[in-house]
Amino acid sequence: MQEVVVEAPPGNVIGIIKQEGSSWRMNYVIKDAHEQPILNIIGPCCICDGPYSCCCENKFTLFGSDRITEIGAIYKKYSGFLKEAFTSSDVFSMHGEFMDLF
Repeated sequence: MQEVVVEAPPGNVIGIIKQEGSSWRMNYVIKDAHEQPILNIIGPCCICDGPYSCCCENKFTLFGSDRITEIGAIYKKYSGFLKEAFTSSDVFSMHGEFMDLF
C-alpha cells in the first residue's frame, strides 16, 4: 500500500495519507502527525474507472475518524470521452460540513 508524508515546513511532519487495502474501491486514511486517524476517504466503485471512465457519479466520501459519520464528499466531474482519454486534467469539487475550515 502507498503512503504520503505531509511536511510543512520541510522536515516537520504534519500528517500522513495512507492507502488501506480494499479489493474493490479506493480507501485512504488521513492521519495527524502522531499517526492518529482524523479522516477517512472512500472512493467510488465503478467498473469503468480509469481513462475511459463513464459519466457515473465519481464520489469520494469523507468520513470522520469513527468511519461512520459522513462529513462531506469530493466529486470528480466527468469531462467527456476525449478529454478523459487523452489528457491527465481533472476537475474536482468539495462539499460538506468541513468547508468553513477553508
